Amino acid sequence: MRILTLYIGLVCFVLVSCKKEGGNCIESTGKIVTEQRQIPYFNSLKMLDNVDVELISGDENKIEVTAGENIIDNIFTQVVDIDIKRDSVSKMIKQLVIQNVNQCNWLRSYDKPIKVKITYANNINNIEYRSIGDLICLNTIKSDTFYIDIFEGSGKINLELQCLHSHLHYFFGTADLIVKGRSYVNYLHQASYGPIHASELITDFNYLENRGSNDCYVHASIYLGATISSVGNIYYSGNPAEKELKKIGSGNFYELE
Repeated sequence: MRILTLYIGLVCFVLVSCKKEGGNCIESTGKIVTEQRQIPYFNSLKMLDNVDVELISGDENKIEVTAGENIIDNIFTQVVDIDIKRDSVSKMIKQLVIQNVNQCNWLRSYDKPIKVKITYANNINNIEYRSIGDLICLNTIKSDTFYIDIFEGSGKINLELQCLHSHLHYFFGTADLIVKGRSYVNYLHQASYGPIHASELITDFNYLENRGSNDCYVHASIYLGATISSVGNIYYSGNPAEKELKKIGSGNFYELE
């Protein structure tokens, strides 16, 4: 009887919550459909929630959203103005925000896809990741200076870059970060639990600190300046002509052929 009472109470709580939150908790995902959307100019991307994202450069800015017909209207894709600060300098950016604003997502199957394919005609300079969705580059992101900031999440991030300066900042989460391509100078900050695989990002100068519990794989051909401050290791390749390796934590440096 006690279990039955608790069960009935839980059902009532969910139903009341659904009513307050828009009423789509008891709806299934529905048939998987694809919707085309036009978007204005943007130069930054922010990922939230359980949405997979594909990036591809093209001749125009557009979005293709794939999701269940009952939830697709609440897959948020909007460009907003954001003031960010880099190196004490404020800058206004146009940020495309990808978010699942459906309620009670925990009641739905994660086997049914929620995917946003983004075609962009301009440079993307910044990606902010706070998601459990995957991020995949279908071709190369070209930019003078590129930033990715991972603040939380557990998906897979696969980037291909061609830039002068790249900044890979991993603050929190367990996501896998894989980066390849070409960057003249790379800056890497690792303070989290997920691995960073950037040995295929061919760089001349690489500056990094591993403060996390997982490993970093990097490449440098001219200079490598690296610090280990925790248990994570640093694996490096490229036979850099000059290197400054500082070890504070228990992790180790390993040179790869």
